[in-house]
Amino acid sequence: MSSISKGRMAFLIALPVLLLFARAVADGTVLLTGLAFVWLSWRRADWQWLQQPWVRAGLALWLLLLMLTALAPDPARSFIYAAFFGRWILFAAALQCWLLADLPARRLVQASLIGVLAFVLFDSFWQYFTGFNVWGDAKFTSVRLTGPFGDPSPGVLCIKVLFIAAAGIYALQAGKGFWQQFIVLLATLNLGLLFIFATGERMPFMMYGLGMVVVLVALMLAHKGRRLLMTSVFLLASGLIVFTAYQQKATWHRTVVTTVDTLANFWQTPYGQVIESGYQVWLDRPLLGHGIHTYKKACNALKEQGGVAHCFHHPHNIYLHWLVEAGIIGLAGFLVLLGLLLRASCNHLWAQRRWMPLGFVWATYLATFWPIAASPGMFNNWMAGLIWFGIGWSLAVNQDAGRLGPDHHVI
Repeated sequence: MSSISKGRMAFLIALPVLLLFARAVADGTVLLTGLAFVWLSWRRADWQWLQQPWVRAGLALWLLLLMLTALAPDPARSFIYAAFFGRWILFAAALQCWLLADLPARRLVQASLIGVLAFVLFDSFWQYFTGFNVWGDAKFTSVRLTGPFGDPSPGVLCIKVLFIAAAGIYALQAGKGFWQQFIVLLATLNLGLLFIFATGERMPFMMYGLGMVVVLVALMLAHKGRRLLMTSVFLLASGLIVFTAYQQKATWHRTVVTTVDTLANFWQTPYGQVIESGYQVWLDRPLLGHGIHTYKKACNALKEQGGVAHCFHHPHNIYLHWLVEAGIIGLAGFLVLLGLLLRASCNHLWAQRRWMPLGFVWATYLATFWPIAASPGMFNNWMAGLIWFGIGWSLAVNQDAGRLGPDHHVI
């Protein structure tokens, strides 16, 4: 850790806390980090990061959002949110090219993240079994937890960074033998699964399960000769987890049974209704959208006209959110950016067949960008900070793989 300055070290240790526990603090952290990175680039006369295709696409999308604002029904409201979109691009670039650009820095932030998540898991499990968290706050409902966050969001917040913490725990086992790595990783992933199960949050539970499978597939690709044994141990562990979860009847019904019912009757559920409402709002201005952060206003106006039956705070799907607020043009720009981000997060890892880092990166992206997932929007300050943190970490891991080659650790 000697290569990291004391100021940078302190910030990296604090970063998971700053992003997880308070909306305003998280937003201020993202903004100040981006501004500090621009100032540092100016001071060093180093603007090479601007040559990256994903950065250029992100800045172009920022400009596009500002241009679309001028044509929005409520340009003054839209402009404020469009103007601040650029901070996410700067934040991710700062993580990739400065704060997390080397392995000691990533190890430090992963260690801090592990500690923070350990507290969140402890607090959430304590609330699950006692009815109150360590601060004395009660459960949100009998089958929904708040953990230390004050609202029923521990699962949807933590899933954005759980696989980064799992990568850190996996890296700590390097050189200790395959079976120790495998058992520790499997225990870590299953603990995360039980945590999200206990929160009663259905979509994070499904998304975490998908990411967990991706990481285990990566492990099997990395250790092809042990696939049968790993599969047997995984199935045994999965059976124990299912048996344990099934004993918690109320939570099992909330997290598993109602999830199956929701999927079977999707369009009659609130999820289906919000998707239908978002679709109808988009059809009202399909090309240019209604303007950033205007979905609720546009939906309520359409509801008054009889165009929709229900309105919600946001469309609950990232891609539909882009369609509603930025139209086909904005969604196309975002998809280009997302494709370039995925390439910049995976190309060196893929070329070098670094299956485990690649698995953790893919799982981190899937936790947010799986197309059919119901999720908070990327314009939500609190949630977006965690999303872009995961993107920045993934970019830094892949960048280091390209810089160092296949013989060095990157997680």
